[in-house]
Amino acid sequence: MTRFLRAGMAMGLVLALLVAVAVRAQTGGGSSTPALDPTSNRFTVAVIPDTQYLFDDDRGDSEPVTAAFNWIVKQRTSENIAFVAGLGDVTQDGLQNQVERADQAYRILDRAKVPYSVPAGNHDINSGTNDTRPESPFSKAFGLSRYAGSSAFIGGSTNGYNTAHRFTAGGRQWLVLALDWRLSAAGIAWAQGILDANKTVPTIVTTHELLSSNAEGNASLTGNGNTVWNNLIRKNDQVVLGLAGHNWPVGRTTLKNDFGHDVFLNLADYQDMYYGGAGIIRTYAFDLDRNVIDVETFSPWVMGQKEADRNVHERQMLEKTEAQSRFQIPVDFKALAQRLDPKPAPADVATEALKVPGTLALWRPAGTGPVTKLDDLSGNGNDLTPATLTGSTGEQTTVTVDDDHSEDQPSAKSLKFTANKSQRRGTYLRTADGAPLNTKEFKHGYTFEAFVKLPAGCCNANAWMGILGQQGTGRDLGRTKDDPDESAIALALSGGAELQWAVWPTSTDRLITAWGHGMASNRWTHVAAVNDGRYTDLYIDGALMGRNPLSPAVGLGSTGKYWMLGATDYANVVEQTFNGLIGDVRIVDRALAATKFMNAARTPSTTEATTATLVHNTIEVAATGAKAAIQVVEPHTGDRFDLGTATLTGGKATFALTALQYAALGDGARVEVALDGKPNATLHLRAEGKAVRPTIQTPVEGGATASVPATLSLTLAGAPTFGAFAPGATKEYTAQTTATVTSTAGDATLTVSDPGHLANGAFTLPEPLRVELGKTAWTAPTANEAVSVGFKQLVKDTDALRTGTYSKVLTFSLGTTNP
Repeated sequence: MTRFLRAGMAMGLVLALLVAVAVRAQTGGGSSTPALDPTSNRFTVAVIPDTQYLFDDDRGDSEPVTAAFNWIVKQRTSENIAFVAGLGDVTQDGLQNQVERADQAYRILDRAKVPYSVPAGNHDINSGTNDTRPESPFSKAFGLSRYAGSSAFIGGSTNGYNTAHRFTAGGRQWLVLALDWRLSAAGIAWAQGILDANKTVPTIVTTHELLSSNAEGNASLTGNGNTVWNNLIRKNDQVVLGLAGHNWPVGRTTLKNDFGHDVFLNLADYQDMYYGGAGIIRTYAFDLDRNVIDVETFSPWVMGQKEADRNVHERQMLEKTEAQSRFQIPVDFKALAQRLDPKPAPADVATEALKVPGTLALWRPAGTGPVTKLDDLSGNGNDLTPATLTGSTGEQTTVTVDDDHSEDQPSAKSLKFTANKSQRRGTYLRTADGAPLNTKEFKHGYTFEAFVKLPAGCCNANAWMGILGQQGTGRDLGRTKDDPDESAIALALSGGAELQWAVWPTSTDRLITAWGHGMASNRWTHVAAVNDGRYTDLYIDGALMGRNPLSPAVGLGSTGKYWMLGATDYANVVEQTFNGLIGDVRIVDRALAATKFMNAARTPSTTEATTATLVHNTIEVAATGAKAAIQVVEPHTGDRFDLGTATLTGGKATFALTALQYAALGDGARVEVALDGKPNATLHLRAEGKAVRPTIQTPVEGGATASVPATLSLTLAGAPTFGAFAPGATKEYTAQTTATVTSTAGDATLTVSDPGHLANGAFTLPEPLRVELGKTAWTAPTANEAVSVGFKQLVKDTDALRTGTYSKVLTFSLGTTNP
């Protein structure tokens, strides 16, 4: 028989489930509002296509829709969902009972304070009327009063069939116009008034019918679509997206507005598919960094099902991945913002602000036309003059000043270089013989940085074109290993546009290289090569590259010859010049943090981390600011250690290391430093040559003996809670805790008493409480094993809930037949 040992060998544990129920509609469905980050450069607009078959008199099933809305609420923070846009045809016939069911589903969004819009489709109202129609069951539920508590609602037309919503995301405002199935002249005038008042705000127009599509997904305007396009969309340059449902199959098209700009029109309607579309939603993820909108289509309802429970049709509805359901929309968001709300170009950054301590050379393009001399604004006399390769003609014979420049660049000009590698032609700029820069060896570190723009198709025809380098070779430095004919110092680009920094340090006879990734054409890029006196790093746009050398490299071997801007050499021969644009260039005789690069000059950091040193069993960071936080990465092993935050005292912060951390870290390990809560610098650990010593565990046999007392132990992490039940809404609530099991027995069993029903005084829930144990049986001993304990409670929209707390006491028991 099974022995439940209540004293020492087995335990019964009493757990109280406390479930708060808020009957008030405004507090049901959760006690907190999911957060949106309005400053993040990535945010999402969720779109709800036609749901009419799911709200069809006494037919249909609202569960897929409520599952979709619950997913939106739950994922609002992780997906940064800023707005939810409906496309109409919410119901099948617009009847009172259908609208009431839809109303209850949308209250999920109301309770979570997620802003949304719901325009009418032809099935929601009398389809033979336009937006001047009288009040209807639909307008009573989804009219102007619906949005009174919405943070995004800014107004509606007279009868409430057209609404306007404005929200903040990506650091700026966005407008959604939710338009009726059929617009009247007054409706068009109302919408135009909203657009006129928001000319600088990018806009999404939603309406029920705009497009139809063929089987290939090629969409075109319908008759009503032409009306909306010609009278509204094409005339207003701020409209970026037009979204609609009504017709299937799905499709999309792109049209040019009256200003010559793209407007992306999408058709999404899946109601003809299994289960009325299975509650499919579409997400438009705006990515302002990548300049795209990522579009995905899927069913949260099906996603929430166990895979084994999905039928053959549900498996097909999990997500839609064909080209018209999953795609990208290219949008240059900066250009869009500039054309809608033009800002004057920022003034040049003052030269004195760029002359950081240790600046040896500073070249800033200025003026117009061909360059005859480019002054070194550091004041150190490293001026540049042109040098033209023999046989060059036309543009190849000059370096000219161009107005094109990076938005992040301190200056508003650049230098245009034109090259022909196959004929060895082009012009570069060089220092004079005897210039101070020519003999510098940079034994205490350096920072070389430049802005560059590669032409289209770069760089096969100009493989290994140089950005910056010193005349001379490794052979001139007395080096014989690797390829001694390589340049003494070269910042160049491979045929695949991969950035490379190749140098002969003073501390080794080997060529040391650092690599970046393939750089994009027709785009301004900031590049920097940095050395802290021992280790070398390459940065692109302020981001640390992954192919930096782990070997120490002190100084740069100097040939004493001239420096070249727009060229490097091989075997003392300049085979080609740069082909493209180069902007501001700076050379500093010490390592600069990325926050001090020229591309950050318009938003200068007031703090700076300079060194990270191993002192006994601590890391000491020298920096300015109030608090420092560090993470240390050992690139040899991939170990990462978060050492937390420390207060800066006397310009230093100290972080303790465990014995394991100390052993695992060596000289040169990366130390990522944040100052006062903001990322500041990546430093290399100064550990006086200490090598990495990974810990090794070696098993040793011994003859010791010990006895183990019979033990059964069961503990629970805490009393779970379902949160607040929402009256009038069907939903399955879940809660979770963890049981910790220790058993020395040959077998063990975990059980729970009959869950029964949650009760609030004399009132009990109709549906039973369910308990799911992650594991119930053991056939061997175990120690501190975590077992998931799940609780589920179904509450239906017809369940009568009493104000107060519902609870249930359960007994969990751990037993054994073989102590």
